[in-house]
Amino acid sequence: MDVGSNNGQGVIPAPPTAWTRLHQGWEQAVELVGNIELAARHLPAGQIGRVTLSKDEYLLIENRLNWVPGLPGVSMDSLRYRNGDPNEYGGLDLPHYFDYLVDSAGVTVDPATGVITSVPNYDLGLPGSGLLIWHVDQARYTPDMQGLNDDPEARAVALEEADGAVDIGFPTTALISDPIQGWYWDLWFAGNEAFFVANPDRRVNNPDRLMSLDYDTYPSSALNSGAESGIAIRGIGFAGETLSLSVGDESDVTRLPEGSRLTCFNGNDWIYRNLGGWWVLGDHQIGEGYSNQHVIISEHDAVSGQKSNAFWILETTQYGGVGYSARRFNADGSLIVELMDSVGFDEAYFIDGQLHIGLTDTSFGAPPDSELIAYYHAHSLPASVRSDNRWGYLWDTDEYSEVIQTRYSGYQYDSLTAVLWSSSDDVSLGDVDGDGLDEIVAISPGGAYQTSEIKEMIAVNADGMRLDGFPVTGQFESSVLLANLMDDIRPELIVVESGDIAIYNPEGEELERLGLHTGAYSLFLLHFPDGRVGLANGDRIHWFEPEVQNLQWVTMEGRFSGNRYSLNTGVAEVSQPAVLDKSRVYNYPNPVLDGATTIRFYVGTAQKATISIYTIDGLLVEKVELTDLAINDYNEWVWEVGDQPSGLYYGAVEVEGAGSESALIKIAVVR
Repeated sequence: MDVGSNNGQGVIPAPPTAWTRLHQGWEQAVELVGNIELAARHLPAGQIGRVTLSKDEYLLIENRLNWVPGLPGVSMDSLRYRNGDPNEYGGLDLPHYFDYLVDSAGVTVDPATGVITSVPNYDLGLPGSGLLIWHVDQARYTPDMQGLNDDPEARAVALEEADGAVDIGFPTTALISDPIQGWYWDLWFAGNEAFFVANPDRRVNNPDRLMSLDYDTYPSSALNSGAESGIAIRGIGFAGETLSLSVGDESDVTRLPEGSRLTCFNGNDWIYRNLGGWWVLGDHQIGEGYSNQHVIISEHDAVSGQKSNAFWILETTQYGGVGYSARRFNADGSLIVELMDSVGFDEAYFIDGQLHIGLTDTSFGAPPDSELIAYYHAHSLPASVRSDNRWGYLWDTDEYSEVIQTRYSGYQYDSLTAVLWSSSDDVSLGDVDGDGLDEIVAISPGGAYQTSEIKEMIAVNADGMRLDGFPVTGQFESSVLLANLMDDIRPELIVVESGDIAIYNPEGEELERLGLHTGAYSLFLLHFPDGRVGLANGDRIHWFEPEVQNLQWVTMEGRFSGNRYSLNTGVAEVSQPAVLDKSRVYNYPNPVLDGATTIRFYVGTAQKATISIYTIDGLLVEKVELTDLAINDYNEWVWEVGDQPSGLYYGAVEVEGAGSESALIKIAVVR
């Protein structure tokens, strides 16, 4: 936005943008939260406000006031229009801008040269007064850029124009005014009618025409990717030396104190560290933190044995050298026991009433209380009790089956199912298709921080049969969380993708995006007795109210204890088709272009399937019988087209079990 009058006369040199002043270290921004009275920038109390949208994006907010000194509400342009002379064309001949600048604005002029040497307020040249809201995207900025906004479609610093248009820097078809340099309607102030033209619903119960910026306004508080930031700026008031506004969160978001980080969940409440180094349970402090290296183990998430809502905080501390402190708390945060030792820890888990601590030391003595604590060499547990964040199980019939053993050397990969995964894949487990049995969801290849790499999100059952809609490709940066967030009974798939939190449905279709406020592997899910499910994201919790709670894979490593096993029972509790689900019989690809197609069908307790391929004239081309079918699941057969000519074919799928059912599909072959 240029700093100058609307008709281009007497342009005052523009001051640096808010981003430039911050980037150069000339000023500091103040994080805005709650009810704010923001002073005008040219006043001594004036500040640059900041509102964080995500880990890469934020808003800079300034109160800019172009009033003539001593004349509240009067700008240079309005003063000139007030004193304009009518002309023969029905318009006004306006007095010269510089005359009023010298006479009314309190500028300093060199008497010898007539040059203006100082201006009390550079905002005098703005076309209006109100908030300027700059949207900054650090991911779009690199130090070697020729200009911040070389690419107008991907600006590192962009003005959120209050009129809902994106005029600045683009061609315009406006006949009277020229908005490409910025105009009156781009500023945020109560009564800006251009905003209400774009957002007519915001007129309702709003007699003062206060403005707002949230996910449902235009422009919105969304990230540049379109993901929801969770931020809502409301009650933007009238232009003046102070301008009122309220900065908060959308109704489905809870924000912890600035700088806090969610860490764990004890079955009743969340646990986090605040800026003062204190541990906080829910909304009350429970004790001081010793270090940044810590593990929290909730007994409600125990691998086996009696569960409780007590929890352990295990931290590095100074005790005869580097050592640890293990504190056990009740569900209400009261301290039960505190034990210390002078050995360093690397990992921990809780099982059968004991806290097991993995040590990197090559030798160690007995723990301070062997009834409560047991030691083991980190990453060296027997396979039957491993819990080092690299262990996976899949329910297959009536027992746990191994999906992947370990990423550490010395262990062979094993699988009691038909699935064998690479050690580099990020694997999650859960009932994706709603049949009561687990599927495997993998991001392949793994490596969460290779953000520029295109990967696949794969979902298959225990027999290696892929689910409808998968694989899905994208720049995936984490493993997948599995939980029911929407108003149905099946889970959604939550994954970090291209710097956002992406939520997919069980068919691999993207449903929603949320802003990411912390590292990709810091996401986890909370479940509460009132039916809500919370997606924890740094210092934010996004709330969902599903019809049925169905949390299955709640952290990036499975459970809060770090154990990579599913929460499901392995029992197919969902009703299934008796023999054949006719709505789930199809082939892919269709049309057939490369000489082969896969015929896919979903059966109940069928024992045998017969697939026949016919020409459009009814001539039999091929027939095959399949046995050992996967029960209550998909089955597939590949038809090698061979030298069959182009044309339309029919595929007949007949299934026998408790009864007999069949379905017919059309297959197009193109040479």
